Amino acid sequence: MITSEILSEIVTDKCMKLTAILLSKYDFIELSHPWHEYWCPFENFVIRFDDIFAKELIELSALARVSLDVDDTFGSKIIVGSLIEDSKQSDLTFRQACNKIIHAKKYKVKLAWSNKHPLDNGRNGYGESNIKKFKNPIIKTAGKYNKKEWKADIIFLKYISVLQEKFS
Repeated sequence: MITSEILSEIVTDKCMKLTAILLSKYDFIELSHPWHEYWCPFENFVIRFDDIFAKELIELSALARVSLDVDDTFGSKIIVGSLIEDSKQSDLTFRQACNKIIHAKKYKVKLAWSNKHPLDNGRNGYGESNIKKFKNPIIKTAGKYNKKEWKADIIFLKYISVLQEKFS
């Protein structure tokens, strides 16, 4: 039987691994040869990134989604991105983000930057950082549900933050 402590440890480890993989892509792009030469040792990291990242992300999201079926105290309330369905944009909740990640037909990571800390809400102190430019990766997913196409943009660090809050 998996206890809540073991589940918490698994999720924390997966969150850390996934975050490290994603944030390292910012550096691998800079370290790769400018002409993307096959012999560059970092080129293979850049090429393999999408497959490795998607696999880890789907595993983590499936674990979170199953947990939400047992206890969804906040998964339907916390906003972690945006959703476009039928040309209408709306907020994307954590629970919806799990579903979109699990069922997506396409995945892409946008290596975005922000002048504001991605987790700053004006009250939690993140805005008091001396850093002026923050890595703010966005997970872009797309798929189809009931013959209707959808696209979701998930703010990665918010998504990971919610996972950490839920399972710690």
